[in-house]
Amino acid sequence: MKKMNIWFNHWFSTVYHIINLIKKDVDINFFVVGTNEQEDSVIKKACDLWEVEPRGLSEKEYIDYSLEFCQKYKIEIFVPRRNQFIICKNIELFDKIGVKVLVDRDIEKLKLLQNKRTTYELFNDLELGYIPEYYCVNSLDGFKNAYIKLKEKHEKICFKFVKDEGGMSFKVIDDNIDILYNASHAKVSFLDIANHLGNRKQIPEIMMMPYLSGKEISVDCLDTTDGLIAIPRFKTRGRAEVIKYDTDIINICRAFFDKCGIKYPCNIQFRYHNDNLYLLEINTRMSGGIQYSCLASGINIPNIAINQLIGIRKKWIGNNEERKISYIENPILL
Repeated sequence: MKKMNIWFNHWFSTVYHIINLIKKDVDINFFVVGTNEQEDSVIKKACDLWEVEPRGLSEKEYIDYSLEFCQKYKIEIFVPRRNQFIICKNIELFDKIGVKVLVDRDIEKLKLLQNKRTTYELFNDLELGYIPEYYCVNSLDGFKNAYIKLKEKHEKICFKFVKDEGGMSFKVIDDNIDILYNASHAKVSFLDIANHLGNRKQIPEIMMMPYLSGKEISVDCLDTTDGLIAIPRFKTRGRAEVIKYDTDIINICRAFFDKCGIKYPCNIQFRYHNDNLYLLEINTRMSGGIQYSCLASGINIPNIAINQLIGIRKKWIGNNEERKISYIENPILL
């Protein structure tokens, strides 16, 4: 069996499942090299070789580190999450040493999609569907004014950084929370956040918008020679998620791919509000829950994507069945 070396740099922990899905290949023995800042990341249990990534590198230093790493371990395929954009900017350096990188090569497109404001502008310009009313601010006065304008029309307001990943900065403004009993880190009072922003010397660009109260849908996508894979996962209040092939959602995703020409895995998130479907964000990488979509649909998206990158066509047939899926924690000895 042919062997190929593949590198995953600093990813979130659920890439553990993505790696195991790729390793299910029946034709290629993928030797997985993993790196992470965290020595005890569970990801290393899915890897064949593991190293701790250096901290605090500049953009140039990280590119130099990546190129040296690829040459040291004879990496043939690189699947970056950390510094995806700067790796794309320097893609020709990886081409020169024969490394295939799973990232879109259109730097301008990637730049647009890694910024929530320009993503919304693109989605609106392409007339693909609804985007929520929003304001982008980077000052305390701007934050207060946007909040006042939004509150005139909407019951709840939320915000997040324009450049964010995994909802790390997402907050709902709720003046009814009791600070002693606030178990949710996603809620904050207007006074608390205003005081915090007022004490900062510099405020990153923040997107403010109404809180969308309906169901959230995460769609795992990959464009292939056999057509677009688009698997919508409807999230619930608990751990269960429902795989449901909603025609309207899939058609929006298909229109997005047709107009933008993305050839790599991405995740498109929507949310319903007052019976309308709104775009939340587009992630230019595989999602943290892609393993649910793969199990429910019978389509191994990570494996198909890696093979497509190296010029191998993997045929796929989805079951198109509505299915409910959940998960439990599984202890793993490090």
